[in-house]
Amino acid sequence: MLNFANDIFLDDVSVSGKETTNDLDISRYIMYYMFVQNLEKAFLLGLPKAYRSVTHHEMKLKGKIDINLFIKNDIPFQGEVSSVSREQKEIQEIIDVLYKAVKVIDKSKKFSTKNISHIKTHLKQFRSNKFVSNETIIKATKSKALQNPIFSLYKKVLEYAKFIINDNNLEEKHDEKQETYGFLINVAELFEIYILKLLQKEFSDWYIESPKIPLYENQFFTRKIIPDVVMTKGNDVLVFDTKYKRMTMQGKNQHGAGDVDRNDFFQINTYMSYYHNKGLHVRAGGLLYPMEKFDKDQCHSSAWFENGSTKFIVDGIDLSKENLAVEDIKSSENSFVTRIRDLLI
Repeated sequence: MLNFANDIFLDDVSVSGKETTNDLDISRYIMYYMFVQNLEKAFLLGLPKAYRSVTHHEMKLKGKIDINLFIKNDIPFQGEVSSVSREQKEIQEIIDVLYKAVKVIDKSKKFSTKNISHIKTHLKQFRSNKFVSNETIIKATKSKALQNPIFSLYKKVLEYAKFIINDNNLEEKHDEKQETYGFLINVAELFEIYILKLLQKEFSDWYIESPKIPLYENQFFTRKIIPDVVMTKGNDVLVFDTKYKRMTMQGKNQHGAGDVDRNDFFQINTYMSYYHNKGLHVRAGGLLYPMEKFDKDQCHSSAWFENGSTKFIVDGIDLSKENLAVEDIKSSENSFVTRIRDLLI
């Protein structure tokens, strides 16, 4: 899922619980990826800046005269004026923390930062030679400049940098009492992004998105519906909702309420009805899961309610095989894509 959600590929990385001298453990590898990817995005608008006082001693006056320095240095006058101006400057602590994190990644020699070589050059040029301590990291993460929405992306970047630097310090000290860090992933959201990007990759001639559709905009009860996956091509539409839930094809009478949640069922039918009422041809719709059991005959209905021109399905990535390898998951992805193509025939 991480491969598609973040455009990264971890297929050849060791996922053993312990790191060896030849392999980089998976959690650290992912952390490096996330840091580099988010830094590249954030840097598009430059590094965070804040106003600070800058002193000058030049022939040209910049800002206002610094009276104390003028008296001390410029009397008698020798052609240069001591002045001070307020200018926007990049924040030193942020530069130092980012550069330190990049150096840690480069030092590992297990991960390439060539995609951010231009950023490394900039950071190297403006870094200080001060030691990056916990105090430096705190100053960087608490900088007022990050309150500016333009630079808000750096909050996540600096959090990743903090983990990378502290993890490196922990490794160097070999001190079991040192604090270590982890990170959380919203797997339900990750599964949605994974399915969306998989379909975008395989159906490049379709416009595929997760739209936010406002309803009853002029009423106090206005709401938005947000189908997870909408595939559009001309007048044809496919509508899906992803659900990261256990799916073993248990029906309502077999296992309580069954594996298909009642609210999920009516929700996807609402989304399909919306596009149907707009006059579009809803080719198919349904719910997509990580499937622990799959039978196409039981999961694909040839009609939506009584509408034979629309199919309703429960489908997804088949994970029913024991001891799944990467190749098995790729095969399941290909089978899923093929079944979606069949809906378009």
